[in-house]
Amino acid sequence: RDAALLSVNIALSSPDEYEGGGTLFQTVGGGPVRLGRGHAMVHASGVRHAGAPITAGERWVLVVFALAEGVPQHARRCAERGA
Repeated sequence: RDAALLSVNIALSSPDEYEGGGTLFQTVGGGPVRLGRGHAMVHASGVRHAGAPITAGERWVLVVFALAEGVPQHARRCAERGA
């Protein structure tokens, strides 16, 4: 989990430039989310997630965090209570 309100992942690499990779979410079944170059994904930072291993090539991602003072991180609180 990230210590922000929202996380934005922007794919800088095309999926054909690497094997494996993507973003895994604990709350979503199935495989990792893989984005095309220039595509973005926004998610609550408190949701458990991780980068899947890259098995060949290089994967570049620009990650931006949105912060806000005084805003509770509900996803993190729910995950902590559910554990």
